[in-house]
Amino acid sequence: MTRTIRIPNSISTEAAAYLHREPMATSWPTSPDEWAQMRAGLRDGFNAASQSVCDAFVDRIETENLGGVRVERVVPKARSKAAEAKAVMYLFGGGYISGSPWEGLTLSAPLAHSLGVDVWAVDYPLAPENPYPAALDAALKVYGYLCDTYGADNIAVTGDSAGGNLSLATVLSAMADGLPPPAALALFSPWSDLTDSGDSIRTLEGIDPDLEFDGYLGRAAAAYAGERDTSDAEISPLYAELPENFPATVISTGTRDLLLSDCARLHLALKRAGVPATLNVWEGMWHDFEFYPEIPEGQESLAEMAGFLAAYLDIDV
Repeated sequence: MTRTIRIPNSISTEAAAYLHREPMATSWPTSPDEWAQMRAGLRDGFNAASQSVCDAFVDRIETENLGGVRVERVVPKARSKAAEAKAVMYLFGGGYISGSPWEGLTLSAPLAHSLGVDVWAVDYPLAPENPYPAALDAALKVYGYLCDTYGADNIAVTGDSAGGNLSLATVLSAMADGLPPPAALALFSPWSDLTDSGDSIRTLEGIDPDLEFDGYLGRAAAAYAGERDTSDAEISPLYAELPENFPATVISTGTRDLLLSDCARLHLALKRAGVPATLNVWEGMWHDFEFYPEIPEGQESLAEMAGFLAAYLDIDV
């Protein structure tokens, strides 16, 4: 049965136009060459948006190697005095199978600009070539370096989609290893559960213009998990036992986000554990809508997320 998708008149004209567009045709790669072509095609598709925010907000991007992990340090034009003492670690989305700090610049650059501090974007290795725990090991190395350099109280961790999953997993693993938690977490549509269990995975199927489970998310989850079960807490941090003094967390999602249930259940788990947690649900918005600079609601949400981080980092914005 064909479903008629209603576009609400309560959202911006830019968001409505996005919802009207035809979804991109995708196929699952089956060879190393196809994986490379798919990733290059995605990067090219987002190149204009990344370049526009780079031109608007970024003074320079410095590439560093931290213990074998490539990191892009996004230095904003509006760098404040706080930049010498504060830092944000950013983990990009892409289902653990695609993406890079360049595509993620549409999130990291506005955050760097709003906060006036450098954002350290981790270029973690991708599945299926590098399944769990490769991405987590890379993120932990960078987090440890930032702790040594700035002190955990002066660090915030942020990520979108799979990067939101990795943000949670990094903080949980770091705390289990005896490292202190960061000042705060900001998660954009975090993929906190890699299993097929959330309500919105099915109820919003065909409603989210950017995401579907069977042909994409489910395959990506299997590629990342490798030999591990996707329900393991180290793969799906929604099921992890939250330690005491887990950092304050803000979560952003939308009423059309296929991962709305992931966000709602994560928020509830955080509240039950006594963690200061905020859940922002945006009318008519889809998965990771802040990723698109042309969407006014996305820019408003980014400003709110930056404000949350600024409060816990003790930065005047």
